[in-house]
Amino acid sequence: MIFLGEKETDIDIGKKLFALLRGNVDTRLEKLYQGEYDGIILAAAGLSRLGLFEDPRFSFEFLETENFIPAGGQGIIAVETKKGSDVLKILEKLNDKKAERALFAERKVLRLLGAGCTAAVGVYAKEENGTFWMDLMRETKGGVIRTKVSGAPENSMKLAELLVKQGTAGDIPAGKAYLVGAGPGNGGLITVKGQQTLKAAEVLVYDRLGSEELLSLVPEDCERIYVGKEAGHHIKKQSEINRILVEKALEGKRVVRLKGGDPFVFGRGGEEIQALTEAGIAYEVIPGVTSAIGALEAAGIPVTHRNIARDFHVFTGHISHEGGEGLSGDYNLYAKLPGTLIFLMGLSNLEEIVKRLMDGGKDGETPAAVVTDGTLSRMRVVRASLKDLPEAVRKAGLTPPGIIAVGEVCAFHFTSMVPGVLTGITVGVTGTEAVRGRIISRLSDEGAKTVRAGESLVVRESMERLDQAFADLSRYRWVIFTSRNAVRIFFDRMREKHVDIRKLGGLKFAVVGRGTGEYLESVGITPDFIPEEYTTKALADGLVKYLKENGETSGAKTAAANVAYSISSSENVCPCAEAGKFLILRAKQGSKVLTETLAEQGYAFDDIPIYDILVEQTEFARLKTADYITFESGSGVRGFFAGREAEAASLFETVRPVCIGKVTAAVLAEYGVKNALTASDYTADGILEVLLADRNEIAR
Repeated sequence: MIFLGEKETDIDIGKKLFALLRGNVDTRLEKLYQGEYDGIILAAAGLSRLGLFEDPRFSFEFLETENFIPAGGQGIIAVETKKGSDVLKILEKLNDKKAERALFAERKVLRLLGAGCTAAVGVYAKEENGTFWMDLMRETKGGVIRTKVSGAPENSMKLAELLVKQGTAGDIPAGKAYLVGAGPGNGGLITVKGQQTLKAAEVLVYDRLGSEELLSLVPEDCERIYVGKEAGHHIKKQSEINRILVEKALEGKRVVRLKGGDPFVFGRGGEEIQALTEAGIAYEVIPGVTSAIGALEAAGIPVTHRNIARDFHVFTGHISHEGGEGLSGDYNLYAKLPGTLIFLMGLSNLEEIVKRLMDGGKDGETPAAVVTDGTLSRMRVVRASLKDLPEAVRKAGLTPPGIIAVGEVCAFHFTSMVPGVLTGITVGVTGTEAVRGRIISRLSDEGAKTVRAGESLVVRESMERLDQAFADLSRYRWVIFTSRNAVRIFFDRMREKHVDIRKLGGLKFAVVGRGTGEYLESVGITPDFIPEEYTTKALADGLVKYLKENGETSGAKTAAANVAYSISSSENVCPCAEAGKFLILRAKQGSKVLTETLAEQGYAFDDIPIYDILVEQTEFARLKTADYITFESGSGVRGFFAGREAEAASLFETVRPVCIGKVTAAVLAEYGVKNALTASDYTADGILEVLLADRNEIAR
């Protein structure tokens, strides 16, 4: 520990207030010198190497393990070399078994705690006089705690488990992990139990899915972590996925691991369970329909059929990473197996698979098939003889992922599925999870392939002013909602603050559109006013007209007096009469049209922003092959372009934007993109309608 000037004489680490410190050594020392910290902790070896022990500004205290525990693995050198290398023989003679045992035990503690490099955890193991000692120090909400265990060296790994158990007792609530099979692609083919588990998820760790509609089942406050794997590209390594599952479960969360097909059919679910078991985390496996059966079935191919195929065999078509070049498995044996042969994840290696099967004796005239996007409306199927299959797939332009089937059953066509009108079209979808889910569902029903083009996250603003409104709802006569998000947050906050819903009995409700109105009806309230056109401008003008027709005049200052009211006022309150106000609940960046119109007409209101929209951007690389990209709001457009305006604008030279509403299209035009299709019905059906119209126009 380094101090400025004279060192402290009595250091009690447990009573110190700690803070995370980043930067190089010079930066950290400068912060100490400037008085930002009373002392800082650095590795002695590094200070010695830099010659800093001679710096007269500082004094130093070497912390013994009785006083301070270092990070796991400190002071131990590990060397990695190729298997079979001569260097390995030298290292085996130099290897210190005691240090090796200590390192493995320390790392196990960190793994069980889910502790990364930034976690405030120290662990130290040593072997002395035939006894193995372990010491743990970790930061908790209640302060820094210390735990020690000891035992026989051969029980070092069990001692590591005991140390974690004692060091977390009562501190970390027990979480649980659920491995859920998403089924073969279509969101409707997940099990009922799988759906129920998703609806209760606190953390969702998910792969690339055939349909993103399942994501709309999880709660809006659920943490979503994408770890998808695509051919030749993995977002996360399997070891990282295992670590995420353990870390989140150790936080006491209900963690759902959503995997395409079934977790145990080439899904590496077993490896994840091993990691969870090692960490002492409870888990449950919820099976899913494997694509090996479901996708072929949707294509009209039964994997078994009486007197033709009495059995079926499922293989991985991946390249073997351990055995060097070539496919793994004995294809001479596979070629002689009866029944149906099914290869998953093998479309990229189709030619090699066919060659090996035929070299092994499989008849080249055997019926075969490839299915992509199985069970989805955009599903494609190519049937051919085994020898002709690679060329047929190449001509059809099929791309991974896909399923390869070989056997007499491939000659069957037991299906009545008709391609959707948007089959072959790719649509990038932006927006909040709820809106995206509805759009994706409608487009997928018609055969479109949908990709995530950016996600809008709904973030609550301060609830202080809303709470004040709850305290005296009698001041208001109308509540105005400009989105489903506003409705949800309003009623969520009512429940949180235990506001009796009967207090809303004397109020009337106006909403911006049908979708918001339906959401309001879902909580038991029928809106009193919905404009014919679903825009803020139509809401403002239509509501004023409705009020006047029903005798609800402003009864306050004249319209002329209110024209002078500054809409930009930080108070967001119209200086009109206090009684009979309008309560406007909407996004932070909401349009000023509504408040300007009400103010001009002399109506009093409280304009309370209760949420904001933050946009998570998607890489353009995955959008360049899209035919369309949809936008639900102006804030979504701004988030899509933010910080990359030129690149985003160039994307729309080949991709057609589709907007919900004229306001959204106007924001897009601000960035120079003026060829947007605009849905006249501001719903998912409206998006579908305008896309179908455009496809019909192109077909002409």
